[in-house]
This record gives sequence, C-alpha cells and structure tokens, in this order.
Amino acid sequence: MDYTQARKNMIDGQLTPNKIINAQLIDRFAKVPREYFVDVSFKKMAYRDNPVKISSDRYIFSPLVTAHMIQALETSTTDNVLVVAAGTGYSSSILCHMVNRVYGVENNLNLLEIGRRALLDAACKSVSILEGAPEKGLESKAPFSKILIDVPVEFVPQKLFEQLKNGGKLVAVERLNDTVSVIKVFSKDEQGKLSAKSLREVVTLPTHKCFTNDKGFEF
Repeated sequence: MDYTQARKNMIDGQLTPNKIINAQLIDRFAKVPREYFVDVSFKKMAYRDNPVKISSDRYIFSPLVTAHMIQALETSTTDNVLVVAAGTGYSSSILCHMVNRVYGVENNLNLLEIGRRALLDAACKSVSILEGAPEKGLESKAPFSKILIDVPVEFVPQKLFEQLKNGGKLVAVERLNDTVSVIKVFSKDEQGKLSAKSLREVVTLPTHKCFTNDKGFEF
C-alpha cells in the first residue's frame, strides 16, 4: 500500500473539504505516518474516515475529528501542551513541531509502550508520554497553555481545568447520547474564568472509563 498517497488522499478527501485550513496542521497530517500508531492488522484502514481500534475498548479518533480538535486549540510555537489519555500517540505526533513541547499521560501500559516506539519511529523528539491517571492530568509539568483530551468523555475533571493556564484552551469530545457526541472547546480567560462552546457533532465512541461519572465541571 502506498501510504504517502493515502495521506494525500486523506487530506484532499477528508480534511480540506471540511474546513481544515491551518497550513501547518495540514503539513503535519501529510508527514506523520498514521499507520505507525495502529495495530498491524488495521494499517490498511489507518487513513479511512473512521476511528481505528487500538485496544479492546479504545480507539483513535478519525483523522477529521483529530484535525478539528487540534485546529481548535489554536496552537503556537511557544505552547506547552498536555495530551490526556494519549493512547498510541497519534495526536501527540501531529502536535509535535507545531508547539514547544508535548506531554502525554496514559494509564494503559501496552498503549504507552506502543506509543513511545511509534513516536521514536516518527522522530517526535519533543513529545514525552508518561504513565499516570488521565483524569488527574500531569501536575508535575503544569500549567499548560493547551490541553487535548484524546478520548471521548462524559465530563472534564476539575483537576484538568486547574492545570490550564489563564488564556489557555482545552478541547474534548463530550458525549451527548449513544449516537452523537460534540467537540467542545473550553477557554480560560486572563482572569481565570471558563467558558465553553460546541464546535461540531461527531459519532459517539465508547467513553474512557476514567471519564464516565458525574463529577465533572458544569457550565
């Protein structure tokens, strides 16, 4: 399979027709081998407009959902970014070279090991994925100017908002019902006040077990 052509087809057929306009982001999608971040049995499916299973209960989002989430972060080269539940590291690899530093936190040791190897293979030297409870973030490296939650959630834990800098953004996919979820952008202003807006609806995937109770931050 010609993966270089598959990446081009993904960009031309999925991303640019659907309001992905950040040139640096598009360049990263063109360069990062998505097939590195999925199981060998799913490599031929890596560039389809679908989520891809990476464990018994985990998926990486479709390319378009990942692109919209990262574009919504409005990153800069000075940002330190936290990727929560980083999985095999695909979103982290896209962010690499767009920001100053990427930290990931992941509690599935198998995915953590796969992700570390894939990031090395993709030459993502400014990305570190650490073992930890995703819902607790990464307090040792906080605060972060941008936070991406890379799994579907029913709520965003208050601890993650506490690790977000004033003036920062947090992006997550929040479950609405069994079929529909929404990409939600949370912004913290310079005084520390939070606001939220819905970006676009997406297909519901299984919610990460760390984000399935009702203890989140309500607006």
